[in-house]
This record gives sequence, structure tokens and C-alpha cells, in this order.
Amino acid sequence: RWWVARRGELRPRTRENYEWRLRKHLLPFFADYPVSELDVALVERYREEKVLERERIVAAAAAGQPLRDKRGQRRMPLSNDTINKTLVTLTQVLDSAVERGFLDPNPARGKRRRLKAAKPVRRQLEADDLKELLQVAGEMDRHLYRGLRIGRRPMIAAMAKSGLRVTEMCRLRWRDVDVHHERLVIEDAKTDAGNRQVDLSLDVMEELMAWRAESQPTSADAFVFPTATGRARNK
Repeated sequence: RWWVARRGELRPRTRENYEWRLRKHLLPFFADYPVSELDVALVERYREEKVLERERIVAAAAAGQPLRDKRGQRRMPLSNDTINKTLVTLTQVLDSAVERGFLDPNPARGKRRRLKAAKPVRRQLEADDLKELLQVAGEMDRHLYRGLRIGRRPMIAAMAKSGLRVTEMCRLRWRDVDVHHERLVIEDAKTDAGNRQVDLSLDVMEELMAWRAESQPTSADAFVFPTATGRARNK
């Protein structure tokens, strides 16, 4: 009932991720338990089982006999962060159970239910790094890929110098490029707060205009950085 009410609010990729957490991890462990029997000990046992499962997958791979799923695909070990994300989904489901009077309190809620997960270290590009990256991207752009110029340099320039997210860059259409005011109009963002106008520096605007002249879009609805078939790129 929780998922039926929730899934319509999510974007397709996010919905797929939630379904993966539910079907591959949460339901196989919890489905046979009445909601009223879910407690802290059971939630912690789920967490421990995920860690043990990871150890089995790693050990099998090290022994040269990797574990595979029903489709024959190699199973990959879950990180602490991914296990925690399944617990976050469980918390959301059980919040609904608490509201309906099936549980009190929510046994999945609280930091003690989570595994320690290291924050990813992200290296920031310095100005010289970006300049070199743009130069190399431009050199790569001069070589056709399957008869198509990809536009690596303007892609990187648009993201690095405007704060454009990669998914926003993939979905960007020429109608979103306001040449007169030198800005991008982002209206298909992941959240309402993401809908915004992004001012562009002169050099980014020049990159986009040079790319438009080279790519020759057929209409304002055309994607700025399309695939060979004219569709939106993925990340």
C-alpha cells in the first residue's frame, strides 16, 4: 500500500531504484513477518544478514567462483551506504505502518540501525585543471565518433561553469537556451527548487553558440547534446 501511493511521485530512475531495494532486499527478508512482529532485533538481523551476504560474495569472487543471480549475472557486494539506503526505504514504509496503528514506535528509525559509511572524497577541479580538461575535450571533439560529433567541450563547459547537473545537461533543449539574456531556463528539474534560471558567462555562451552552429539542430525542441538518433543522452 505504501509503494502504490508513493511510486507515482517518483521519476522513472528513482522508481527503479526503490523497486530494486524492495524486491531484491527488503521483501525477501521481511515479507513473511506480520507487520506487528517487526522490532529492532529483526531490523538489526536484516542488517547483519546483508553484511554476511556481502562477505560471501567477496569470498566467492576471491576463490574464482563468483556468485550469480537467477539471470546468470555476477552478484556484486553491497557497500555500507547501499545497505543503509535499503534501511531508509524500510523506515519510510514502517512510518506508514506507525501512522496506521500497526507499529509503535518505528523499529527501523534511528542512527543506531545504520552501518558506518565513509563520506566519498571528491576532488575539486582547479582552474588550471579545467582549462586543460576543456583543451583535451576539444581535441577529442575534432575526431568523429560513428559519424557524429559528441560535443564534449561544450558539455563540460556548461556543467563546470554554470553548475548544471549532469541529468539537466542530458535533458537540455535549445529552447532552454535564452541567448538574449545569456542564461539557461531549467524547468525539468528533479525538485521544484531545481527549476531555475542559470546565468551564463560569456565564454560558456560562446561555447554553446559555436556548438549550435556545428551541430545544426532541426528545431528549438532538439536536445542540445543528443545521441546519434536525436534522443536525450543518459549519464
